[in-house]
Amino acid sequence: TLLSQLISAASRFVYGHINMPTVAVTSYAERRDGHSNYWITPHEWPLISVESIQYAGYSITAEATGNPLNNGYSLQSPNVGPTRISVHGYPPFPQGKNTVLLNYTAGFKITDEEQTVPASSEYTISVDQVWAGNISVKDSGDNILTEVASGPASGEYSVSSTGVYTFNAAQAGEARYISYSYVPADLAQAVTELVGATYQS
Repeated sequence: TLLSQLISAASRFVYGHINMPTVAVTSYAERRDGHSNYWITPHEWPLISVESIQYAGYSITAEATGNPLNNGYSLQSPNVGPTRISVHGYPPFPQGKNTVLLNYTAGFKITDEEQTVPASSEYTISVDQVWAGNISVKDSGDNILTEVASGPASGEYSVSSTGVYTFNAAQAGEARYISYSYVPADLAQAVTELVGATYQS
């Protein structure tokens, strides 16, 4: 439909403006230039986890702890924008193009949002934020439920392309803890206003 096309176009425009490919939680293997210093900044944000930092034959996988910090990496997070990664107990990042390989996960993530399956049909849940992708669903015993395409049984769930979670009668009234990618409110508002202005013109 025209409205769907406008939403897609506005979303692409906003992503381009903030120089992000997506807000969804995504794993990246990213080559970065070295500048003979001890810190480096991944392109994508917000940073969720660092899997490894590889350069000059080193593979750093552990976060530095202690005081003073032991061998590993540390994170310095600004109020907004990419997080700086620093290394401790290792040589500086070598000068040159694409000398550093960063393996990391970034994106906007809600972790374990508590919801309750309705006591009567339909057994569906809509999350609190603007949904951008499913990550996991757990029960009150911290067990991860199995995602299925449709018709979930006990211990299962399905999720629509718009982020509506469906359970079944056996799970009625039970707590569910949903982790998902979301669109920050200011970005969602920007897309809404762009679509509204275009649709009215």
